[in-house]
Amino acid sequence: MAKNNPSKKNSYRIVPVTANVVSEITTCIAQYPQMKENLFRLKRTFFYRVFRKHCEEVGIPKELAHSHILHHTRAIELLRTGVPVTVVQDLLGHSALTTTAVYLRISNAEAKRILRDRGVI
Repeated sequence: MAKNNPSKKNSYRIVPVTANVVSEITTCIAQYPQMKENLFRLKRTFFYRVFRKHCEEVGIPKELAHSHILHHTRAIELLRTGVPVTVVQDLLGHSALTTTAVYLRISNAEAKRILRDRGVI
């Protein structure tokens, strides 16, 4: 679980992870038991520095190389695969549905493709 809103003491949200990630975490804790309580306590600057380095290595432009882009990308992926917007809202920790609804916007070209695929135009 991830802290949803730091100003609310008991405000948490569920963050689903794959079995592979759970396995990696379990292995890490088994190898380094002293890290159990601190495994996810990373300084934001450290994460950002590593993230930027990996983005640079794979050719992601600097203007897209910020960690919040993962947030946006995952939201769009979930919505496009049919996950209900209210589920995405909970996963992202948004208190207002209107915040999540921003990810429902699609381009004109994509709208035309969807309509064409469904035989409407």
